[in-house]
Amino acid sequence: MRPLVLHNNGARKSTFKSRGYLYFDQITRQLLRDRDILMVASPCTGVDIVVCHNLHSSITEATLKHVGAKYHRLGTGLKSWENLLKIRLTLDFLERSTAEYILHLDGGDVAICGDPVTVVERFEARRDCELLLGAELEPWPGYQELRRCEEDVDKIARIEQFERTHATGPYRHLNSGCYIGRRLFLRRFLNDAWDLRGFLHSPEFQGSDQVLFRELYRTHYPAVRLDERAEIFQCLFAVPRDQIRTKYLLSDGLCSRVKQASLVKQKWNDVYRDRKWRLVLLCY
Repeated sequence: MRPLVLHNNGARKSTFKSRGYLYFDQITRQLLRDRDILMVASPCTGVDIVVCHNLHSSITEATLKHVGAKYHRLGTGLKSWENLLKIRLTLDFLERSTAEYILHLDGGDVAICGDPVTVVERFEARRDCELLLGAELEPWPGYQELRRCEEDVDKIARIEQFERTHATGPYRHLNSGCYIGRRLFLRRFLNDAWDLRGFLHSPEFQGSDQVLFRELYRTHYPAVRLDERAEIFQCLFAVPRDQIRTKYLLSDGLCSRVKQASLVKQKWNDVYRDRKWRLVLLCY
């Protein structure tokens, strides 16, 4: 079973451990030329698709238009952005929505590869939760991002232990970029998330929605579950090429060229930084 939504969640991590962002680029280029899924979306009044971002354009919207799906764009016109805004914007939208289901997609790094009605059908077939979130192979944030605050490390350790023991599939760690859920339950869940702001003390995560969702997954389980086998949502960070279930061709050739270019850029950055400090010392 191929996932219907692909998430390029590795964009936040500047590392070559993952080639997911390059595979995502290859997939979306082929997807937008794929006539087999052109305008394939079925009419459906039971689900509202929500896309949150303040970008001028996005690949998420491009793929939704390609399959012919209607959606609601939230965040247009905002001059600044943090991921906590996704919670507030979605809560405001839920006040006027009458759909039974809400499908939330991150605005800038998600591709939908089929009919959104099929997403609803697969969610309904589970019959084991009120809210289903995407999941990834590795936890984020992890210990290395939180090592400056011992209390935050303890909180994340508790969450990671829960994620590892309550998911049986390969994708065990929550990702907040994509999810589908029943509207009434989702409203309560997002209100709880909004009230949980400041859960971590590390300033770099004050605007993160993912840390809040991970804690609420622990406290709201089993009403909240993860798509641990990537039957609907597949996050691409650290996923080997042969485990990305797509009909599109993927190549590693581009990866090596981009990696080489990045290493050259990093080398010159190091040279510039070294020269700058030498100049400072000379002036001193």
